[in-house]
Amino acid sequence: NQANQDQDQANQDLDQANQDLDQANQDLDQANQDQDQANQDQDQANQDLDQANQDLDQRNVVVQ
Repeated sequence: NQANQDQDQANQDLDQANQDLDQANQDLDQANQDQDQANQDQDQANQDLDQANQDLDQRNVVVQ
């Protein structure tokens, strides 16, 4: 009957909403992982720059 059909449709809609939420959570997790990787890459770049600056400072000391 109509009430059962309506309930079935509501259940399907809820299932779809849950799937959409799961996908959104997965997308957010991936975005967080990507941000973590970008932060690690930036940290490494900063370390490389610090090392280059130290190397340059050492050369300047030797030249003087």
